Amino acid sequence: MKNPRLSFGTSDSHVAFTTQVTLGIKIEDGMNYLVYDEMDFYTEFDMSIEQETFYGNIKQMRFTKGGDNKGRELPVWDDLEVSPAEYLQFWGWMDKKTDAVFRWLNNQVFKAGVQLPYWNLEFLTKFKFHERAMLAVIDLYYNTYEK
Repeated sequence: MKNPRLSFGTSDSHVAFTTQVTLGIKIEDGMNYLVYDEMDFYTEFDMSIEQETFYGNIKQMRFTKGGDNKGRELPVWDDLEVSPAEYLQFWGWMDKKTDAVFRWLNNQVFKAGVQLPYWNLEFLTKFKFHERAMLAVIDLYYNTYEK
């Protein structure tokens, strides 16, 4: 992955994430690629953190052809003689798998919430997103003591 970018409040979603993904397949201990391709990844999601649990709702997630020639019909480098029809079939498969992961994350992972990796009630947190700001309210619940 190259150039990962997070942006907050730049779309209708709380967070947008984009990165460039390079995929290369080599023979073990080989120096040359059998297949090499470049892809762009983009996702938008809403998120909230309430009582040490992360909740999310992914609105869109997609892979597209990356690199300089986004209109290409073949991978950037191909030593396997992949046909344009096979490459198109690969992108169809990629779309189906991305949709399956998208639905699984929303329905099985983020809908139920993901416990943050610290003790329950160590921090009471709440994130709010506004057009040009993100506010984080943290109450140091256990760190108050009397002398």
